[in-house]
Amino acid sequence: RLWKPEAARPRYLPRKSPVTIITARLEADRAATIDWCKRYGVNVESLIMFTGTEAERLEPQAVAKYKAEALAASGKDWFIESSSQQAKEIAEFSGAWVISTQNFKVY
Repeated sequence: RLWKPEAARPRYLPRKSPVTIITARLEADRAATIDWCKRYGVNVESLIMFTGTEAERLEPQAVAKYKAEALAASGKDWFIESSSQQAKEIAEFSGAWVISTQNFKVY
């Protein structure tokens, strides 16, 4: 597992709730992700996990394409992303507004 929930600390927490989370974490990490959200008081309406394999997740732009597709299917029209590169790609693929917390740009 690349993600270690016991070591992860939030940079930002949502002020409104509930939230929809679209993550590149694998389905195997669902319980740990839900526990992490509960620990930090994040009220989750919907948790959308990456359904592919670890190998598929490592393919170029795979995560951005997955997040763009999940965003479109969710009916939401904006997204917050921690990676500026992924934020740009998600915006290009989805046509939605994507805010990067890495460089504070809106794509």
